[in-house]
Amino acid sequence: MDNVHVIKLSSLRGDFSKMFSVEKLQILQDQFTQLSGVASLILYPDGLPITQPSNFSPLCQLIRKTEKGAANCRKSDVAIGKVDLNKPIIQPCLSGGLWDAGASIHQGQTHVASWLIGQVFNEAQVLNLNNMMAYAKKIEADVERFSYAISSAPVMSQKKFECLCQILFVFVRQLSSFISGEGEQAIAKHQQQLDALFAQQPCFTKLAQVWNNMLNFQEKGELCRFVA
Repeated sequence: MDNVHVIKLSSLRGDFSKMFSVEKLQILQDQFTQLSGVASLILYPDGLPITQPSNFSPLCQLIRKTEKGAANCRKSDVAIGKVDLNKPIIQPCLSGGLWDAGASIHQGQTHVASWLIGQVFNEAQVLNLNNMMAYAKKIEADVERFSYAISSAPVMSQKKFECLCQILFVFVRQLSSFISGEGEQAIAKHQQQLDALFAQQPCFTKLAQVWNNMLNFQEKGELCRFVA
């Protein structure tokens, strides 16, 4: 089974442009990031980026500039972007420790990409930053710059972040439906799920703009297409 998955990955990059407009995905990713306040990136299952990073925090940029930190970030991206058809994967980054999440995009049963968001502290982490400073020394980062970058990292409650992750998951489910040939049938169900999540966290209601843009792109044939 693993060999089949590897074979599919080897040809995936050449086929990806047949499924998606990367330009339109970038627009949606940038808008999602701007309206939610988190960082974001869409990547292949093996961790290679598809889009350009949106709103990456100074802390994560600093970590990724070190050799050890960058290696740990790549491992974390793959882990958080792994396959799960039923829910988003939500966990601390395996590198810097900030909270991240990923939702996998599928064509049928084939994992074609993952949409990652995060780079936020939760309320508990803000009270204990000793581990973060120890990590700076471990990856040989500039400790003074690292300390300053920590102070500017965004903070979001765990409950709020988990709701945002579920919103992302609905977006990704709709993208998967489009490329699997079931997009039109899925819109009403996913819209209902979004409305329920917006009711839980009204501050995210503005993400309806991104949802509507996604549907408009698709209606014009500009976003993604079913590949048999």
